[in-house]
Amino acid sequence: MRHVIFDAGPWPRHGILLRWIINFLTIIIPKANPDFDEAYAQAVRWWLEIDANGSTNREIAFDADGRVVAIGPFGNNVGMFTDIEGCPEGTYGHVDANAFDAAWDSVALGRE
Repeated sequence: MRHVIFDAGPWPRHGILLRWIINFLTIIIPKANPDFDEAYAQAVRWWLEIDANGSTNREIAFDADGRVVAIGPFGNNVGMFTDIEGCPEGTYGHVDANAFDAAWDSVALGRE
């Protein structure tokens, strides 16, 4: 396993009409990340755990202040990048495996 960094976001907040449509659709189609949906709008940096095949196993999202705001997959949350084939382009750097696990546990242990 390797652990890398990916910068993306924050994403703009949807307008009232689009939020209404999304809320209506989630009655029929369940949300992919129900516990962290709002947090993803704040995420600007991601730590990704990449396996030997180049796929993302786990992800940790950080806000602009460096706080962990989401992890995935976790519970009912599939994650943003673990739900796609492969790994996003533009990753860089290296994250120590112990630091990755500590950041993961800071959310996971509080929600179990």
